[in-house]
Amino acid sequence: MAAIIADLERHKRCFDFTQGTLASDVAEAFASAVYEYMDAQIDPGGSPWIDLSPAYALWKSKNFPGLPMAELTQLMKDPLQLRGVLNAIKDRLVQTYGLDEIAQLHAEWFSEGHSGQNRPPRPFYELNSLAMISIAAVFDARFQAVTG
Repeated sequence: MAAIIADLERHKRCFDFTQGTLASDVAEAFASAVYEYMDAQIDPGGSPWIDLSPAYALWKSKNFPGLPMAELTQLMKDPLQLRGVLNAIKDRLVQTYGLDEIAQLHAEWFSEGHSGQNRPPRPFYELNSLAMISIAAVFDARFQAVTG
């Protein structure tokens, strides 16, 4: 009976975000998927981001030629900013974009937009289908490692 109980305890800890690298691995999977969607300039649902306004597109082409949306200073797509801040408890992982207030403000402006300034919302920091697949793969690998 002791062996069975020990085995069940091991399985119980399998998906504990405070154990090992699970929280970090899930965070990296999510951040990588967000990066891929940002690179493709699509929102978490797979729809293209709304184009820049003509005036802003002209300004950006003069001041930052060739850079796509979300890439003025490379702040928003920085892997560390995308990984953000993690708050892990046993059964929950909260991942918040950005390591500092400036990055968080940029993300807020980008995600929420501002109709008075002709800035449409361009959400990016949400679960997308690639993130779900990548995170599931992390959980699968973790389960396989624990169960053998």
